[in-house]
Amino acid sequence: MTEVATSPDPAPRLERCAWAVPALLVPLAISAPVFFGRVFLYRDVLGLVIPQQVLRARGLASGRLAEWNPLSYGGAPHLADPGVGTFYPFNLLFSLVGDPALAATLFILLHLAIAGAGVYLLLNRTEGHRPAMAAMGAVAYQTSGYLLSMHGMHYACSSVALLPLVLVLLLGAAAKQAAGATPLGAAGFALLVFNGEWQVASFAVVLSFALVAAGSDRWRRLLRLAACGALGIGLSAVQLVPTLLYSRQTTRADGVPLAEASDWSLNPLRLVEWLLPSPFGLPYPENHYFGAALVEAHRSSPWAAGLSLAACFSLGILLLRWRGAAREQWVWTAAGSGALLLALGHHTPVFALWWRLVPLADRFRYPEKFAAVVTLALVVLAARGFADSLASTARGHRVLFVLPIACGLFSSWIALEPAPVVRFVTAGLLRAVANASPETALDELRFSLLFTAASGAVLLSGFEIARRRAGAGLALALAAVSAGGLWQAFRLLSWGDGTFLESRSALVGQLLAQRDDQLADRVFREVCPFVPVDRDGTLLERVRRWEWNSGKANFPALAGVRDAIGYGPAESADKWEVFRALRAVDGARLLRLLGVSHVVRCTPAGAITLEQVVDPLRRVAMVRGVLVAPDAVIPTLASSAHDLSTAAVVTDAALALPLVAGAGATLIEDRPELLRVRVIGGGLLRVLDSFADGWTATVDGEPAPLRRADLLWRGVGTGPGDHEVVLRYRTPGIVVGAWTSLCSLLVALFLLAKSERAVSPATART
Repeated sequence: MTEVATSPDPAPRLERCAWAVPALLVPLAISAPVFFGRVFLYRDVLGLVIPQQVLRARGLASGRLAEWNPLSYGGAPHLADPGVGTFYPFNLLFSLVGDPALAATLFILLHLAIAGAGVYLLLNRTEGHRPAMAAMGAVAYQTSGYLLSMHGMHYACSSVALLPLVLVLLLGAAAKQAAGATPLGAAGFALLVFNGEWQVASFAVVLSFALVAAGSDRWRRLLRLAACGALGIGLSAVQLVPTLLYSRQTTRADGVPLAEASDWSLNPLRLVEWLLPSPFGLPYPENHYFGAALVEAHRSSPWAAGLSLAACFSLGILLLRWRGAAREQWVWTAAGSGALLLALGHHTPVFALWWRLVPLADRFRYPEKFAAVVTLALVVLAARGFADSLASTARGHRVLFVLPIACGLFSSWIALEPAPVVRFVTAGLLRAVANASPETALDELRFSLLFTAASGAVLLSGFEIARRRAGAGLALALAAVSAGGLWQAFRLLSWGDGTFLESRSALVGQLLAQRDDQLADRVFREVCPFVPVDRDGTLLERVRRWEWNSGKANFPALAGVRDAIGYGPAESADKWEVFRALRAVDGARLLRLLGVSHVVRCTPAGAITLEQVVDPLRRVAMVRGVLVAPDAVIPTLASSAHDLSTAAVVTDAALALPLVAGAGATLIEDRPELLRVRVIGGGLLRVLDSFADGWTATVDGEPAPLRRADLLWRGVGTGPGDHEVVLRYRTPGIVVGAWTSLCSLLVALFLLAKSERAVSPATART
């Protein structure tokens, strides 16, 4: 007897593929400015992402992993910094695309497409969801105000974009829905860890476990999910282990104070933004933001510039049939509600309780980050609501036309310039130091309301038509969502001219011309408020050019200039302790201790000046070791009686060596992870580069103790005579992490091969 293989009906598959097309076309349409030479300029995309990724790409180009960053903070771990994403595959764009600003822009645009694909697959998991609903949810998520607002923060944006896809893979692994589901789920989770935003990785863990626990056969599926998570942790160990070890030296080692952790809390009045696109204006490309009263007193703009879902898509949640609702629906409701309470931060007691009671919760900052979960929950529930509406004979969706009508009426009222609104707008513009007039801000508010009214009406009309002609009506609704998303992307993405990045600034040219390799030769930039010295381009473009020309932290590092105080989320606790203590006593002394040779100052008129520090410290020098108790290190460093040039404060008796007459040191090889120094006369060698776990020393080829000198720097004791001292860096935990990842990869490949063998027997047998 012959068994004939049967194949599924191709029509549903073709229908699903056709409805998925907009989720790919919308990011492509958003990308149009790239073809006109425009790039993203907002927030950290230039000042943090590009310097990190350029250093990483240069390391790969030279055939090595960039493990140490010698250019910021007097040197800092690079590979162990989670935000660098050394092992995140999509960061290879910075090696493949010559223009780093373009690479950073393409990176974000690629992840908008990934976000849409992830939500499309996530919504198609649910029985009863039409592909059209999944397509609308995909477009609504990839053009959501929160996701687009994160485009200036590289790994934050890409992690939020990955979240739905990783959920699909984890849930598939728990259900064992496909061959190789477990290794695929583990790989998805590892991607989130490699990308660097571990808070989003924790979102994926909590959501996946909650969704599995709400389903059938939960215990078996939870065990599969736990096994998948363990394998994912193993795959990511090459990044996970070094980062955990490094975190002990950072400012977050003992937790972030509650006041700092709750900074950038979501004001309850901003909840309206999930329906209205940017009702309080935008801080860029021109500063027209007037919602300053809704953010912290020391902030002029919010963490997320926008929150809304395209074309009022979140209205669908009002159509949910809660009686007998699926358990998964309740999970999304609970997750979204809990995340919203946490996003409100200091406006409710929930965040403070979470910060105090949940292990490791005090390591994370900024409650608005929880808006990512709220956004995803709204998309899932809204899609479910619209699907319920189409499946029902009731006409409940018609009630929702009240919102577009109300927006239209409110817009008409705004046109009359009512006094309370005018006062709020005027005060907000003044507090935010905005450059828009109240009339302009009111016009933008009216347009936002009119756009919401029009797009919401078209969306609801599409669903009304879909009751009689499903294809045409759903296509109209999807067009409304897509148009709303594109309009929101047009407003929220910080397109601008990045050509200034192609040439060195005059300031950097001066610094390079005056370079002295025997000095620590670092630059320190005083606070330089923006001075509008030109009128070419938008305000955002002018600010970025000003920061480039005035040497904002991390920018000079692109040309190889060493920065005394860079900028990054993972910062040395010791450096900041010394910085704050000495700056309060003697700012000039602090600069010498940090190895600064030049100080950048900006005049109120916009002139950028470069001042030399008197008697800057050498990068390598033979000094006298002054032994003190650990609690006396900073007071000794601050004392004018302590000579920074000829003495170093130490807490190890082995380094309490005298200064030998005629002793000296010369740097003969300088690479990021290796230094060679020639010592004459012996004694205590002080290297004015950051002390960190992972650095080891040899003297004439023999291992030698490496200890702290002046708390921040490296000290090596040498005996009398001439010596060669070699300092090498290897990221702590990289070897253990690499072996763990390799073993986990072999396990994943074995499971994948086993799954393939299980489904490979011929479907047609005799």
